[in-house]
Amino acid sequence: MNRGGVINAVLGGWTLALSEQIYSGVPLSVGMAGSPYRYLTTTRVNALAPIEEAKVPNWKMGQRFPTAAQNPYFRMDIFRYPDAYTVGSLGPFVLQAPGIVWTQVFASKRWTIRERFKFALRLDGHNLPIKKPNLAAPDTTYNLNSPSTWGRFTGVLGDFSNFGSGMANVQASVRVEW
Repeated sequence: MNRGGVINAVLGGWTLALSEQIYSGVPLSVGMAGSPYRYLTTTRVNALAPIEEAKVPNWKMGQRFPTAAQNPYFRMDIFRYPDAYTVGSLGPFVLQAPGIVWTQVFASKRWTIRERFKFALRLDGHNLPIKKPNLAAPDTTYNLNSPSTWGRFTGVLGDFSNFGSGMANVQASVRVEW
């Protein structure tokens, strides 16, 4: 806007920016609990199929709460407890948590009043314009006594405005110079 006056002072001269960060998920290991067998050392589960088949194809969370109502992110049927007194075949860090997509928008404007006074307003929008929760890693403890927790999410990453925040929010800041 180049007309001057109050309309230009309020609506004109804003600086807008958009930042999108996309990260792959962290590597995960499969632990185990509740085995009916005894072992001499720490052991791992066995994989019954290629590990690439562990993630549920075309996964959709379904209902997020309660946790047991979620669709599991990983298939449980391709794992099993190792036989008694044996070490399982699955290595560490073979699965991957979902990635993070974190969008931020920024708007700022500066006003100068009689050359000496400067006033700036900045608005920071985190996880905007689309609110998307960035989920923490799913449970990867193989336990046939508690299958309702396997491959399900119990938390989100980030706090109020930190990286990966699950909440959409806007922060405003004002700076005055004289």
